[in-house]
Amino acid sequence: MQRLFRHSHSVFYKIFSQFLIIIFLLTSFNYYSFTFFKSNILDEIINNNKSNLRNTAKEYEDYFFALKEELLRLHTDEKVSQINGQFLTRSPRDINYLLVGDIQNQIRNVTLNRFLSLENVLIYFPSSATYIEKDGTLDGDRAFTIFYANEMYTPSFWREKLKTSFYFQVFPEAAFKAYNGDSLQLMPVVVKNQFYSYSIFALVQTNKLYDLHPSSADNLIILNEQSQPLFHRGDIGSGHLPPYQTNRSYVEENDNYYFFEKGQSGLTYVSIIPTRKIQSQITRLNLILLVLCFVSILIGIVASVILGKRFNRPIMQMVQAFEQPKSLLRFKSNIKEFDFISAKIHELNQLNRQIHNDLLTKNNQLENYEYIKKLKKIYTGASPDDEAEAPFFIILFHLHFFRRIHGDVPMDKVLYFIREYIQLTLSQHFTSTLTIQIERNQILSMVFGGNERQRIGRILHQMKAVFDHDKESWIMTVAVSSLYESSNEYHMAYEEALGRLEKRELSDQTVIIQDEVLPHKVFSGTIYFTPGQGEEFFQLLQSGSDNACMERIRRKLVQLHAMGANSGEFRQFAMDIFYKSLSVVELSKVESGGLIHIYNVEAINDLCSLDQYLQFFEPFFHDVVRAIRDKKESQDEIIAFVMDYIHNHYTDDISLEQLAAELKLSVSYLSAYIKEKTGINYLEHINTHRIGKAKELLVQTDLNVQEIGKHIGYYNANSFIRMFKKFTGTTPKEYRKQQLLHTDSAD
Repeated sequence: MQRLFRHSHSVFYKIFSQFLIIIFLLTSFNYYSFTFFKSNILDEIINNNKSNLRNTAKEYEDYFFALKEELLRLHTDEKVSQINGQFLTRSPRDINYLLVGDIQNQIRNVTLNRFLSLENVLIYFPSSATYIEKDGTLDGDRAFTIFYANEMYTPSFWREKLKTSFYFQVFPEAAFKAYNGDSLQLMPVVVKNQFYSYSIFALVQTNKLYDLHPSSADNLIILNEQSQPLFHRGDIGSGHLPPYQTNRSYVEENDNYYFFEKGQSGLTYVSIIPTRKIQSQITRLNLILLVLCFVSILIGIVASVILGKRFNRPIMQMVQAFEQPKSLLRFKSNIKEFDFISAKIHELNQLNRQIHNDLLTKNNQLENYEYIKKLKKIYTGASPDDEAEAPFFIILFHLHFFRRIHGDVPMDKVLYFIREYIQLTLSQHFTSTLTIQIERNQILSMVFGGNERQRIGRILHQMKAVFDHDKESWIMTVAVSSLYESSNEYHMAYEEALGRLEKRELSDQTVIIQDEVLPHKVFSGTIYFTPGQGEEFFQLLQSGSDNACMERIRRKLVQLHAMGANSGEFRQFAMDIFYKSLSVVELSKVESGGLIHIYNVEAINDLCSLDQYLQFFEPFFHDVVRAIRDKKESQDEIIAFVMDYIHNHYTDDISLEQLAAELKLSVSYLSAYIKEKTGINYLEHINTHRIGKAKELLVQTDLNVQEIGKHIGYYNANSFIRMFKKFTGTTPKEYRKQQLLHTDSAD
């Protein structure tokens, strides 16, 4: 008993019990279906027989309609009318027997129609007591005494019947004796008209008629309007039929079901189904359902046992592998997923043994490292487990790449996959979205729909969990704009999202800025060095004191952080120091191309934390000081002349040809020389100097953007704006606005 209880918690018993529950539910459903079906099966059988009789009645109705149309066509045929006139007015010798032959051909064509199932068609002309049929003509009463003889349908019967008023009438079938002695089951059909003296007799072969139009009912009776049987098949018992009731389609009487269907022709179709036959059908169906239910349960139980064992065996082997980690035996399974898990467990056991052996030998080193980590609070870097005019809002994704970790993987490929992931995720949650890469490191998504913005927070946090898997290579700032109503506000939404990006607090984690909220700290003070601090700093830089410069930068960065400066304000300070330091380098006639190649605006834009800013400036100042020191030791006269020439003529439209003429060098040689010695080409030197001057004019003067552009050598305002944004990451107008805000805050 204890063993049974212990095994009841195993995977096999759990799987088997779940299968049994499923089997029980299916069996319950089948039982309910069986009960429901059993209570409704009689109605279904009755409805099925009613439908079958309805279809049969329609087929016979179509038959009688086609027969009537064909006989009426023959009755009104011009040739038949002409021969009738000849029989009335001429002697037998003057009859046009060629016309009789044509009529016989027409009769043969009618009788050859398989659909009509006709034995013969006879046209009776009473004026001459003559019948025209398919094989010739018959005189007097021979048609119904010799060729088609029947005790009921005698010549006298037909003479009396033709005196009555009708134009189409079906008579009950009877056994006729042919002239050759054969017995034929025929059903006479007569067509006559009071305007014509002749009549047409059609003899329907009822056995062929039944073969041509078989009924699903074994016992079928066709009644005329006087409820007399015209035609029947099968055993109709005593022949007594219950009266037809117009409000009921069937009657149960004398151990039979009588189904009635009234046709448009006036005929009534009766199908007789014995009660015992319906009961046998019900019994047979019940037996089939019971057998199927029993077989299903048996198959389900057997399949449950087999599948349970099949699943249980590899799972038990996996459990044994975990219980005995030192065992390196690998089990095999014909289930692909279990075989894959087996391989991984085998690899984990091998890795576990290797790690265990390695830890035994390096235990002392690990303990020492743990003490050092706790003393210095070293972060180990371990990842936690973790349209048209429709309303819209913008989501701006700004990526910060850590190039020292990102390595040589192409950035455009990384951005492509990130953009595809963003687009796929948003399109799964929103009806209409658009995702584009708007800048080198910015991806913009637009979401259309007035009720969509309230759901974006939850979705962005789900995406953040995915982004955090790569936070050692890059992090992201996500800014969400407010909801806007019109496409005219696209720029406003974009500017709002850009503005929110600037409000990012320093952090080395992915940050989501969804609403315009006040920061935890309110920045107060200026983000730049005071004039005195700036003069002292650049004197130290020119003198080659990189450690002293770095100490002042460190104090300023810590001060900005303590005052609550956001990432945009940190970046403005960093870019100001960066460009002024490059100006010092140029004034010292130092080749700055190598510095710009390593330290540039893109690198500054990727800085996200205080430590990253310190790590950026420390090697930067070291390289700047070393470059100035090396220049002092060895001056390049050509490069020095170029830098002086740019410094003195940057406002003019100076060209490389003018400079080459001054130095008496070829243009190609001078261009290659500048690129080789400085690392950047001649135009980049001019643009760097001009943008630096533009920043000073934007802050220190009230000149508009176009005037400043002309003052520094850009006579096209668009060219100036494009170049300024390339070097600073923002437009001249936005740069001036930011500087004015910082100045007001300082005041």
